Amino acid sequence: MSKNENNNKHEKNKNKSCQQQNNNSKIVKNCNLECAQNKENGNNIQHEDFVAKSAQLEKENAALNSEIELLKKKLLNTELEVSSLKVKINQVNESFIEKSKELSVKASKQLKDAEEKNAMLLAQEKKNIKMYGNQSFYEKLLPIFISFDTAINLGMNGNNEAVQRFCLGFEMLKKQMENAFFDNGITELVIKAGEEFDAHKATATMFEPEAKKNQVVEVLTKGYMLHDRVIIPAHVKIGTKGEDNE
Repeated sequence: MSKNENNNKHEKNKNKSCQQQNNNSKIVKNCNLECAQNKENGNNIQHEDFVAKSAQLEKENAALNSEIELLKKKLLNTELEVSSLKVKINQVNESFIEKSKELSVKASKQLKDAEEKNAMLLAQEKKNIKMYGNQSFYEKLLPIFISFDTAINLGMNGNNEAVQRFCLGFEMLKKQMENAFFDNGITELVIKAGEEFDAHKATATMFEPEAKKNQVVEVLTKGYMLHDRVIIPAHVKIGTKGEDNE
């Protein structure tokens, strides 16, 4: 092979190599451009996703904030209600305590009054038993004593001296009995002729048409009291004059 042929061949190979290098550069450039475009497109997609997610998060955050504010209002209202209920409970407790004190004082007073009343009733009952416990005994004894006294008076006022002396001894016994009666609360009813008839002290057993109406004419038998209670009424004669004209 000649020298010229070698040079041509070398030149041809050189041109071929340069062309191949240029082609490779274009491919690399195109690849770089494509990668840059893809990168830019990817960034745009990521940015749009970020914006969309941010908007969604802001929306959700706004909803959460709104719900939080609503819960805060509810909590505040609940706290106000609790505070109001505490005030009412305190008022009820104070009222209950005050009412309890009033009821306690009232109950204590009523108990004290009841005890005093019972003590008074018991004392009065004891007094009544002491004063009037023997009433039935005297109601049976006094009529016998009245008959005894009447017999003595008849004997003393009679004309028989022996009987008068006999009755004089019984007169002393009668005085002793009257003193014993007096010591035990028995007293003779004081009723006099001419005074107004009192049905609480006497019983009218005889009547005088010529005497003034309801006027005591004569005391027939004595009456007796046990302390302030009439247990044996006197028997009296009273006037009835003028009754037919009324």
